[in-house]
Amino acid sequence: MIKALARKTSTGDLYLCMAKQHLGNHEWGLALQAVDRALTKGSLSDVTEAQNLMHSIASLLGITPPEPSAAQNPGFGVDH
Repeated sequence: MIKALARKTSTGDLYLCMAKQHLGNHEWGLALQAVDRALTKGSLSDVTEAQNLMHSIASLLGITPPEPSAAQNPGFGVDH
């Protein structure tokens, strides 16, 4: 339900809320994808929070933070 609402809103704030929910459930990959969607959609009330969250999640996963929308591609952010 929240995912459908996030797609329809004009800001990425709901995706950021989804990311936090995924973090609480230790779903790091889903959290990273949600933050990526938030940043890609834009018009966030706090862009810095989203960017910091992206870096924190990437650090937990041991990867380089992806550029917005790169999370939709397999192998994103992996250090070779």
